[in-house]
Amino acid sequence: MKKGIVIIIIVVFVFIIFCYGIYKFAELMAPGSYPYAERYELNIADSDLIRKIIKFKTSNPQFIPPESIGLKDGKSSDTDLWYHVYFYYPLENEILYTWIRSDGKKSILAFVSICIGTNIYNNSWREINRDFNNSENMAQKKKFEEMILNKLK
Repeated sequence: MKKGIVIIIIVVFVFIIFCYGIYKFAELMAPGSYPYAERYELNIADSDLIRKIIKFKTSNPQFIPPESIGLKDGKSSDTDLWYHVYFYYPLENEILYTWIRSDGKKSILAFVSICIGTNIYNNSWREINRDFNNSENMAQKKKFEEMILNKLK
């Protein structure tokens, strides 16, 4: 009887390890440059969305990262596929990294990561849908949607 229970426990343990291995392997094979980003599809052109973000930041300057950090919105080169946008939560002292990409009619606003603190060079960036536990992740996305995204629609 004891031998049967031990075998069952071993089989269950091996199965759990196997499933975890498949999960980790799939994570390594995630496609694209930003595989974990939370993407929001908006039915406006990217140029209109960029204008809305500029207007939002003008009306709500607390969401602009401090100039001393040196993060500027825009494309990093003429061949860049993404328009990079940074937001700031002053009470939490967090910087949000997002990007915009468009097909001409619709835009994708992707919520990519959050820097805890303002030292952007000390590896304090945490990716949405990857580096937060489930409840933290949901809370971060909800806060982004309520404080920023809903005001851009």
